[in-house]
Amino acid sequence: MQVFRRASSLVWRVLYEQLLFPLSSYKTFDLVFHPGYVGCLFGAVPQVVTIHDAFAWVRPKEVGRSKVLYWKSLIPRSAQRADRIIADTQVTANDVARFCGVASEKIRVVHLAGGHLSQITPDFGVLRRLGIAEAEYFHCVGIFKDLKNPWRIMKAYERYRTHIGSGRPKDLVMVGHIGGKNGVEVAAAANGRPGVIIGARISDSELAALYLRSAGLVFASLYEGFGLPILEAQRLGCPVITSNLSCMPEVAGTGAILVDPDSDEAISEAMLALHNGKPYDLLAAGERNAARFSWEKASSITCDLFIEVLQQRGL
Repeated sequence: MQVFRRASSLVWRVLYEQLLFPLSSYKTFDLVFHPGYVGCLFGAVPQVVTIHDAFAWVRPKEVGRSKVLYWKSLIPRSAQRADRIIADTQVTANDVARFCGVASEKIRVVHLAGGHLSQITPDFGVLRRLGIAEAEYFHCVGIFKDLKNPWRIMKAYERYRTHIGSGRPKDLVMVGHIGGKNGVEVAAAANGRPGVIIGARISDSELAALYLRSAGLVFASLYEGFGLPILEAQRLGCPVITSNLSCMPEVAGTGAILVDPDSDEAISEAMLALHNGKPYDLLAAGERNAARFSWEKASSITCDLFIEVLQQRGL
């Protein structure tokens, strides 16, 4: 039944974006911006489309068969039809050019930003609720998916604990939505492991508190279109451990410990490097890096791109 509902909603999306919308008010616009991967395949109105990642090609199992079929069928055609394409990172831009057969000159990189959590009041009550102490835990965000590498991270955490010796190991807090069969399996495997605490889904104010008091974010993901948690952590003064592949080095800059996500030894060594306290040179580098990204900058570049398209069309 759940599969049917998903397929049904996807069918309605295609009907709306490719038929109902173009036949209704579409022609009245000077330009149409599609922020969700796919634009209209027909019509003469200028279009800008944002393609956030290449999941359909790089990690198809993460999105399911129906969405892979939808994306692989429509994203390339939509990209070829669009006047300009926005990609969240240069890595995604390269993937779009390769998988969709469009010229790289047509694609503009517009980085996201991660300052939203620094603008809300943190709820430190989450530490009491989870039974954790300041600077005595690492944390993972959105970890209950294979993409986020939970099995390797849990193995790395076990390895970290064995190398602490006589000292007290820090906890590992796993937060995020526990959904689907995979999420339930990860949560079941994590439950009862020494030092592992399942925080499940928490509010933004609680997440901000976790970043502010954490010994480090462990974000050794296998693939990302951007990787917002990296910037969230850097903006809030939390050390970052992240992967040395996909777009994560592009987003993290020099403000993170980069590791091979397929190596539990590399991930555990990064945890050990942060065990005795926050390395302030890494935090300073993270703060400088995060300052490169802002929603104001992203919106300004996007608006300039709209104007550029309209001018080229003579509108």
